[in-house]
Amino acid sequence: MWLEPARAGRALSEGATNAPPPGLLSTAYAQTYLGAPLTRRLMREAGLWPDGTLAPPTISKVAFWHLCVAAMELTGDESNGCAARPVARWTWATVFSAVNQMDTLGEGLRKLAELSAIIPAEIEISLTHSAAGAHLNFRSTGTGGDAARRECYVESIALAFHCVLLWVTGEPLRPVQVRLSERLADAHGSLLSGLSRRRTRQKDGVTVVYPRADLEKPLGVRKYRAWCSHETSTFLQFVALLDYEVHDRECPTVEQVQQLIAGQPISQSDAARSLGLSTATLRRRLADAGTSFRDISKAAKLRQLLRLLASDDNLDDVAAELGLSDRRSLWRACHAWLGVSPSIYRANRRTEIAA
Repeated sequence: MWLEPARAGRALSEGATNAPPPGLLSTAYAQTYLGAPLTRRLMREAGLWPDGTLAPPTISKVAFWHLCVAAMELTGDESNGCAARPVARWTWATVFSAVNQMDTLGEGLRKLAELSAIIPAEIEISLTHSAAGAHLNFRSTGTGGDAARRECYVESIALAFHCVLLWVTGEPLRPVQVRLSERLADAHGSLLSGLSRRRTRQKDGVTVVYPRADLEKPLGVRKYRAWCSHETSTFLQFVALLDYEVHDRECPTVEQVQQLIAGQPISQSDAARSLGLSTATLRRRLADAGTSFRDISKAAKLRQLLRLLASDDNLDDVAAELGLSDRRSLWRACHAWLGVSPSIYRANRRTEIAA
């Protein structure tokens, strides 16, 4: 059953205590941000919510990204109704393009905070520093409507900007900490859950802490063109991988398991045996590093999918290479991870390369 907007907002502070699996959000999260009627319409148009059925309990983050893009194209409002007045299309793209003109990441963060004060998006962005690094703070300045909805809006802008940074630096930036709003419950997931192993809650808004060592990284390695346009499939790759790659990058066990999985499909017990460990010990070491054998395997499979889709291989051959039974199974896998069909993903990617 789909939720009325007010009920969807309350659902984020009530409901179940277990967070959705990696890569997923609750459908209530989508309904809170986009409104229940629009969410139902867009999900049905995307084939995610068949007629005559109850609302699915969860939605993939990449599918949610597509819903947000579809909503913006439908309404022409980049705030998706969260600001008092519609935010014109390309407003954030203009800001992000200006950020990319800066020399370093640190300068880019300062430029973002400076420009946010003059755009009518009802998002306040400030920058502070500590020994840990640069604290980029996102906060809604809106006062009307549903507070939970505004916090979803804040998360979407924080994620979009992080994806922009990934694109323009060409590097896998990893914040040292992310602080999320207490107005959104863990039970419904977060768009930012994959950014850092360290996640805490604060009164409202989002804070992303970028390490000091990253602040001198150069911007402009790749040209920024337009948010949710030319780089869409690139953004989706980042989003799809986020939750599966949050781990201690200096953990040798994680690296060893990644190498084993990259060589051939392997079970957790066989991987443990190859490393001279018991399965329980391997599971514990991976958990201490902030990951699991399942997440490492999924990340490897997703990277393989992206690599194969970047080739000109026949889709039947791609399915076989991934160990899938047929092209239909490949279609389902692409929709689960990338929110689009293999053909649409390839078309988007060709557009980016040609642009």
